Amino acid sequence: MEQSQRGELVPEQVNKYLAPQEHLTHLYHYTTMEALVNGIMGLSRETGKELCLRATHAQYLNDPTELKNGKVCQQQLFTQIAEKIGTTTNGDTFSKRLRDVYDNSFLISFSENEDSLPMWSMYGGNGQGIALEFATPIETDCHSKWLVKCEYDATTMVKCANDILNSDKNSGILYVALFPFILKDAAYSYEKEYRFAGFIPDMPTHYRHKGGLAIPYKEIYFSKDILTGIIIGPAANQHRVEESLRNFLNAVGMGHVNIKYSSVPYRTF
Repeated sequence: MEQSQRGELVPEQVNKYLAPQEHLTHLYHYTTMEALVNGIMGLSRETGKELCLRATHAQYLNDPTELKNGKVCQQQLFTQIAEKIGTTTNGDTFSKRLRDVYDNSFLISFSENEDSLPMWSMYGGNGQGIALEFATPIETDCHSKWLVKCEYDATTMVKCANDILNSDKNSGILYVALFPFILKDAAYSYEKEYRFAGFIPDMPTHYRHKGGLAIPYKEIYFSKDILTGIIIGPAANQHRVEESLRNFLNAVGMGHVNIKYSSVPYRTF
């Protein structure tokens, strides 16, 4: 996301906590070859929208505590600081006002991890998939979106919120409003996740089947220029996959993308 766009949505004192990217040059999205060929890349998409990633509804992610932990922390914090933020409403009332936002929120997950065994196992086709390498900042023309860094410790987030509230009440409220998008269970800390979080009720909703459910998602488009590399999973037939992948990339006008191999020792038998 361009810094000018972020500045319009998020004050700097909040932005530095949401997605500190000083040390980041790339983020990674673990997926499968099937998803790449049948959805992420297209032969005839318009310029600037060559890549399509699915933003999944926040209530249908792998972690069943998504949104919930952040909402609980948020409610407690707003109840405690109601006087400080100058409102007569309690945390429960404030959370109800935000319900429409959360009910229309869709997420895309990225990771700082370039070559992670648990990430390959969980999201990269059990090691036979791929990881897409994106140059930062990751930009899209979708409105009302943030790139946020996930946190796995509520105490740290509450401290940050109080620091912001002490210097700027409105910025502090915004930061706490985003808690449900940011806070994840500590069991997922290995993901080192950054996520695209979008409040996008005006875009068409699509559905896919998984686990007996119809999972809602939005199609978010990106320029091919941000895709700099593809890493082939450790359990794949890497040399053969590279040959077919290079042919495909050339066919869809993405010959600039580097192809790399995972170095994780892993086989699935």
